[in-house]
Amino acid sequence: MLSVVVLLACFSTAAQGANNITGTVRNQSRGEPAAGDEVILARLDMGMQEEGRAKTDSLGAFTLNVQHLGKPYLVRVFHQGVSYDQQASAGQALSIEVFDAAIHVQA
Repeated sequence: MLSVVVLLACFSTAAQGANNITGTVRNQSRGEPAAGDEVILARLDMGMQEEGRAKTDSLGAFTLNVQHLGKPYLVRVFHQGVSYDQQASAGQALSIEVFDAAIHVQA
């Protein structure tokens, strides 16, 4: 009986994960997690419709709840005023690299 309960709990947890897009954002300029970055989830069918927002935690991690399974999504991360986009779908785990922004680049 206990094994059945454990199995059901595992399936329930896996099903919940299928309704999310998770990920981490890493600042490649500094070699550390990008904490506090804004993350936006946009559904891409019939135009671009915002569906959720999150902020990265101290480890650069985020979780976004997907409302329409099977639809294409865009995850947009804002880091120092620059946006980084990655296409995603429900249940996917992303790894997004960002870089420090500069107003002028030395030639």
